Amino acid sequence: DEVIRSLGRSHVAVIVNNHTTFGEFCGPPSRNSLWFDPYGSFTEEQWLQDWSMIARRYLRCPHVVGFDLRNEIRPRKSHWPTWRGSDSSSEALQGKCNWARVARLA
Repeated sequence: DEVIRSLGRSHVAVIVNNHTTFGEFCGPPSRNSLWFDPYGSFTEEQWLQDWSMIARRYLRCPHVVGFDLRNEIRPRKSHWPTWRGSDSSSEALQGKCNWARVARLA
C-alpha cells in the first residue's frame, strides 16, 4: 500500500501485477507457471477472490490505471494453459487450464 501511495504522490501511474504466487524463481519448471497451483492448496477460486479484493482495495486510487492479471503463463507438468475451449471450470481437473475463461471472470 505504501509503495502505491508513494508512487501516486509522485504522479506515477501504477499497474498492479500478479508476477508470482510463490517467493521463488519463476522460470520453468516452477510452481509459478500457472495462476493457481494444481498440486497444492492455492486454487483458481482463491486467485479470483484475491483479484476481487485487490480491485476493491484500489478502486478509489486514480493513479492505479490497470491490472496485469498474471505474468508469463506457461505449462506446469501435465497442466497446459489454453486460450480457448469451453467455459467449464472442470477443464482444470483434466489438465486444461483455460486462461481466456478465467481472465474474463477476473
